[in-house]
Amino acid sequence: MLNKLGKLLKYEFLFYFRILLPLYLLIILIAVAIRFQGLTSGSSSMPGIFLMVLVLGALSIAMCVITIILVIQRYIDNFLKESGYLMFSLPVTVWALIASKAIAAFCMIMLGYLSIIISTMIHSVKSENWEYLLNFVRYNPNNIILSVVSILLTSLQQICLFYAVITVAFMLPRFRNLAAFAMYFFIMFFVEQNVFKIIERSAHNYTFLFNNLASFIFAALFFYITGFLLKRSYNLE
Repeated sequence: MLNKLGKLLKYEFLFYFRILLPLYLLIILIAVAIRFQGLTSGSSSMPGIFLMVLVLGALSIAMCVITIILVIQRYIDNFLKESGYLMFSLPVTVWALIASKAIAAFCMIMLGYLSIIISTMIHSVKSENWEYLLNFVRYNPNNIILSVVSILLTSLQQICLFYAVITVAFMLPRFRNLAAFAMYFFIMFFVEQNVFKIIERSAHNYTFLFNNLASFIFAALFFYITGFLLKRSYNLE
């Protein structure tokens, strides 16, 4: 099972790396250029540095948007179009197929975050922000760990939510994109937010723990819904 999942992940990562790896490297290289110019040119280079910072910010936003588009498009192309029949003919379970998509998407989103963090650290070296970053890391290790856990679970939940609403929408004869957007925002802002508000009012000192537990349960629920609907749609019982 793990061997088959590993082979599936190999092809998923090859697809993503071909497009996103150059973006990660470019973001880091621009950060290096900003820091190098700031250290060697002084205040006279401020307009050039400001322009490169704008380019870095725009590129980081573009990378995030492209990652989301690729995650969605990869799922649709492999599962919900004609190639889906070929995908489901592979000697693996539908759960392994979905898991490979979710794991690869999760890892690429994390690598995107990591490239932004590394670039921020690079162009902050020996600047007025560097000491602030060091002190923040030194004196807030628990908050950093809790924030990382929250980001991990929230990202996983969002990926599974994408897959669930897209799968439901593709079962409709028309207005699939509109239906997917409507379901996504309904679940995000009416279902999940109300659950988190109830937890915040009730859990008190355990709000963080129960919020993360709720995120994990939502992710598992969306994952199950996706697998159940795919098996039903392609008669894979």
